[in-house]
Amino acid sequence: PTNDEGELSPRSIFTDHKGEGNTIYTAGENIGTVVITAVASREGAPEITEVASIILMSDAPAKIILVAEPERLKANGTDSSRISFEVTDINDNPNPQAAIQLSLQGALSDNGDLSDTTLYTDRSGEAECIYTAGRKVGTVSVVAKVSSRIPTEEELAQITGLARATIRQAIQNLVNLGYLSRKRRLGTFVLNREIETDKRSLIGILIPDIRRGYAPELARGAEDEAARSKHSLILCNTDDLFVKADFHADRLIDNNVGGVIFVPTAASDEKNRLIVEKFIRKNIPVVLADRSIPDLNVDLVTTDNFDGAYEITKYLILKGHQRIAITLSTLFSTERQRLEGYKKALTNYKIPIDHTLILTDNGPFNEKQYLKFAHTLLKQKNNVTAVFAGHDRIALLFYSAANQLGLSIPEDISIVGYDDLHFTTVALTTMHQPIYEMGQESMRLIMSRISGDIKESKEIILKSYLVERCSVLP
Repeated sequence: PTNDEGELSPRSIFTDHKGEGNTIYTAGENIGTVVITAVASREGAPEITEVASIILMSDAPAKIILVAEPERLKANGTDSSRISFEVTDINDNPNPQAAIQLSLQGALSDNGDLSDTTLYTDRSGEAECIYTAGRKVGTVSVVAKVSSRIPTEEELAQITGLARATIRQAIQNLVNLGYLSRKRRLGTFVLNREIETDKRSLIGILIPDIRRGYAPELARGAEDEAARSKHSLILCNTDDLFVKADFHADRLIDNNVGGVIFVPTAASDEKNRLIVEKFIRKNIPVVLADRSIPDLNVDLVTTDNFDGAYEITKYLILKGHQRIAITLSTLFSTERQRLEGYKKALTNYKIPIDHTLILTDNGPFNEKQYLKFAHTLLKQKNNVTAVFAGHDRIALLFYSAANQLGLSIPEDISIVGYDDLHFTTVALTTMHQPIYEMGQESMRLIMSRISGDIKESKEIILKSYLVERCSVLP
């Protein structure tokens, strides 16, 4: 339906602001006649929402063209949640003058039908011409060259006759897609895609703490692999906190990184999923390193924690140990898998599982908590002959607690760890995790995603192996 007052209403694509029947106007200019009319009262008519959208032209220098266009055109029975933007890259189009189009579900095809194609298309390569339903209906009203500032929202509203809220949303769509950039107090600018593409060589990595645990080695593996391929790394410490990961995620998006390696935080799976989804919405590939998030279709590089725990528990059993305790956190997927591997080894060797020997926490690593666990188990040295520490940092606390209690490892009790963090003060028998290689593989996956070499999500599971030192006696 048309609005004779010249305003785009929620049910108008074009305004007939002179009341001339089927004449189409946009930006105050007569550009043709109506091809399709959607009448609000007609049963099954498409529901149309007013939105200004943007078409990108590729003629040198590249141009951004603003036109009036509906963002949503929900056909009868179509799930509105499926309506989304897609960008067709000009490099994939044999016509060098063709538009880089924003595809909209339910927009008009060149045959005038509702389909998953663009409402407007520069189908004949005429740089600034608008086509709909296979007919040329006019020329664009606003052109902004690369690196130049586009008109303000108020100016665009005057030019196009659209509401400022509509203009704001249209511009934000292109900011999100990386074609425009807002600069505070300066305005909104057309990005130089060639220069901005170079930013895709920046890769973000979100790790718990570069000073502790396995994070330094993971980051080094990723950085070395990135340098070989002329990529650079932006390092972000999350301290295993969701709020810090969320903050860094926004900063990485602002920096237009090409991909992200993410070690999920000590938060719930739901919260970690929110971080990943932030990047996915911006078409930034994500690789999870070490820890997994259930029901999330993204790349993962980890180790076989179940098998590693099984092997090190079997090692203790074959050394003659029957009373084997374990302490770890059930918060992380990796340590939950280790707990299951421990239980499986005991079961296979016909050793009853004693739940009093399983001391778990449900939070991030906390020295006070694990020192308490260490004291509890060491005071039972006549009941416990060996302890499987869920990772090496926990194992190190057992040495401290043993010293406080006047005990000796391995003479009074045997200890094994997991990770192989290369301690210089103790000779810990442990499972070596290929952490450096995990960083390398994560970076290789990111680069494959950026280059488009892989389509389906990929899971890489690396093997760990036992490193026997001097913390276990028969």
